[in-house]
Amino acid sequence: MVKNFKHPYKSFDEQIAILKSRGVEINDYEFAKNALMTFPYYSIINGYKDMFLKQKEPDIFRKGTSFEMLYQVHWIDIQVSNIIFKYSLAVEERLKALVSNIVARNFSIDEEKYLDPKCQFKLEKC
Repeated sequence: MVKNFKHPYKSFDEQIAILKSRGVEINDYEFAKNALMTFPYYSIINGYKDMFLKQKEPDIFRKGTSFEMLYQVHWIDIQVSNIIFKYSLAVEERLKALVSNIVARNFSIDEEKYLDPKCQFKLEKC
C-alpha cells in the first residue's frame, strides 16, 4: 500500500522554489536558506502568510511580498512572545509570593491545617 503524504519532505532549495512559484520575492537566497535551516518553514511562512496572500488566489502572495518581510513578522512575533513571557513570569512570581504569605500567615507550615477541605477558599484561619 502506497501512502500519499500531504506534505512530503522538501529540501531547503525546494522550499525556496515553492515560495518563488507562489510569488514570494527572494532578495537574498542565502539569507532565506539559512533562515529555513534555523526556523521551520511553517513557523516563518504558514504562521503569517494570511496577511500577505491575494484574496482571490489563496496560494499566491501579493506582489511585493518578500521572504524578508515574512521573516521579519516571524521575528517580531518571537520578540513580543518573549516580552509577554517575561512579564507573565513576574506576575506569577508576585502571585506565588502573595499566596504563600497568606498561607504562612494563617496556617503556618502545618499541612493538615491548610490542606483541610473545611478550610478551602478561606483566606483566614480555620
